[in-house]
Amino acid sequence: MPVGIAEPLRLVIPRGHYERLNATMELVSPIVAPIAKGATLGKVRVRLGKDLLAERNLIALEAGVEGGFFANLGDSITLWWRSE
Repeated sequence: MPVGIAEPLRLVIPRGHYERLNATMELVSPIVAPIAKGATLGKVRVRLGKDLLAERNLIALEAGVEGGFFANLGDSITLWWRSE
């Protein structure tokens, strides 16, 4: 499922500091279908060194439909296994 931010993110960083730029994503877990388009699924954080430059919500760019019987069965087993 594609995720992204709602609006473009524009940042200005000092010349020569691009190698210190770091973006991380943190997704909520578990993500359970169905998922509505625009639902918040996590956060993206952009840092320059240790300084936080921006933090935005990660949203579903498309709706995620629920799987069929066997997909749900497999997902249930996987979720159960990870919870143990």
